Amino acid sequence: MPQGDESLIRGVRHFCPPIYPMIYPQTKGDIVSRYQQEYGKGWKQKLVHDLSPLTMNKKGEPMKPKNLERRFDPSRLSNVPRTKKEKGQYEALGKMLKPTPDTSKPPTYKYPPGGLNINFRGRIKVSREWSRRDSDFTIHADATGLGFGDFRSSPEHAADFLANPSGWDVMWAYFLGETNVEDYTGTFTVTLG
Repeated sequence: MPQGDESLIRGVRHFCPPIYPMIYPQTKGDIVSRYQQEYGKGWKQKLVHDLSPLTMNKKGEPMKPKNLERRFDPSRLSNVPRTKKEKGQYEALGKMLKPTPDTSKPPTYKYPPGGLNINFRGRIKVSREWSRRDSDFTIHADATGLGFGDFRSSPEHAADFLANPSGWDVMWAYFLGETNVEDYTGTFTVTLG
């Protein structure tokens, strides 16, 4: 990675953080784990309180907390609900809780309104020669592409850049893909467009 890409990556991620799909806890294990994390020692009482209105005894009334607490005794804690009715109770409670990001799936990224302006200040090596003076230029990046002046790359290129920011993409956009940049060293500054 050429020198300066770290500042580019930090800048792009500052304005375009990863977006993960949101999921709701659905199983008894997921819900117990969530309540233990959020409520510490009082997790069981809070869970019983929240689950009670979703449960019904044979008379059609909400289960008594004392009876419901048995589900969460240490010896029964890892028991998986066997009935559709009981599984449905946990799914219903899960939908009432705040969803959490599913970091097991790849994130997506989104450009902010107006896109990004990416400035490069540094030296560029072309045809085995380093530039004698510092280059200083700015390109614009948004969902339609990376561009300089009237030139604009594709929306696919813009999405790839957002997922994997690289100074090579900035150089390609600035030089319109016509100059073979061999190396560069400098600093990228990312601002809102």
